[in-house]
Amino acid sequence: MTHPPARTARHVVGGRRRRVVAALVTVPLLLVGVLAAPAGAASVSFAATQLTATVVGSQVTVSASVSATSTTTVTAYAVCARGPASSNADFAHRKNAVLGPQATTYSATKTLTPGTYQYYVCINQGGTWSVVGQRRSFTVAATATSGTGSTTSASRAPVGDLPGWKQVFVENFDTSSPLGGFTSSTYASSWVAYRGFADTSQRGWYDPAKVISVGNGALDWYVHSEQGVHYVSALVPKVPSTGWGQTYGRYSFRFRADVLPRYKIAFLLWPDSNNWGEGEIDFPETADLSAGQKIGAALHPYGDTTTGTPSASRVVVTDVDAASSGWHVATIEWSAGRVVAILDGVTVGSDTFQVPTTSFHLVFQVETALDGAAPADATAGHVQLDWVTMYSAAG
Repeated sequence: MTHPPARTARHVVGGRRRRVVAALVTVPLLLVGVLAAPAGAASVSFAATQLTATVVGSQVTVSASVSATSTTTVTAYAVCARGPASSNADFAHRKNAVLGPQATTYSATKTLTPGTYQYYVCINQGGTWSVVGQRRSFTVAATATSGTGSTTSASRAPVGDLPGWKQVFVENFDTSSPLGGFTSSTYASSWVAYRGFADTSQRGWYDPAKVISVGNGALDWYVHSEQGVHYVSALVPKVPSTGWGQTYGRYSFRFRADVLPRYKIAFLLWPDSNNWGEGEIDFPETADLSAGQKIGAALHPYGDTTTGTPSASRVVVTDVDAASSGWHVATIEWSAGRVVAILDGVTVGSDTFQVPTTSFHLVFQVETALDGAAPADATAGHVQLDWVTMYSAAG
């Protein structure tokens, strides 16, 4: 991803100030994979680009562009998929197909059971299947909610390891907790809440007792003002093996937000050391939760740990509204040398530039907007989290 000139604003995370780039740009994404012909076959290679998946309820539509260095007939090709417990969920095979230098578009739709799936282009030559290009993932929720802005939680977190990832944390918010009770509830052993200091813009105040509750299977942020104080909250789920963060991981969660002008969300991976020079990974993040604001993702590559300054941010913006657009599933895949952002089963951004290498923890930060005016005292509403799951790198 390229990065634009941008304004900077002051952030406070865990009580420490930091700068964050506020400008956002849309950057096209192109991932290319190449497969060489097997030994003894004619010299031909295959490429797969523009691999996407769109999830609507239980129906998943995949597409890809597939080409060959020279015209050849393959036994079959498709988008292959593997679901929970490595179950086969391949999309329709195109048999005895001709591929050539001009890319051929593949598209197929299939109804799938709930779970997280890995998918990729696959080609069969002479009875041998091979993977072409990169593997990606999508998630089918147990009960998908349409984009109506419904506050009803209706799904469960995926359960089980994934290829390359070991599941280490699952939270479905099954136990209710009233407003003011979260930090003394059963959640206190696995979650940490910011409290008693100003948020990033210095216009909001972190106080979980005023903001956080759990009910109907969802965690709820009730952001509002009392006597001119704008109450917000940020929460950290702890990796069980460390009691805090980890180096590399996969993080998925289902969320929604009301329209809340001058409030924002910043769900992010932040250094355990609190040294911003080690980098930062943000997804999803918004400028604010006004109507029409889009969901974005940002990588702050590692930079100078002596000064606590990361390298210039690299940002993408989706075409998905952040507020009152229903429930969404966001996934961050952070591995050695690569970070990927996935929204509702579709990869919306990836980067390999100076990807962080130290221990980070996940933060769900709901706060006041960085730029412009403070929220109006009358503005109040909800951000909700249906479920959360975290994975460590396997092996």
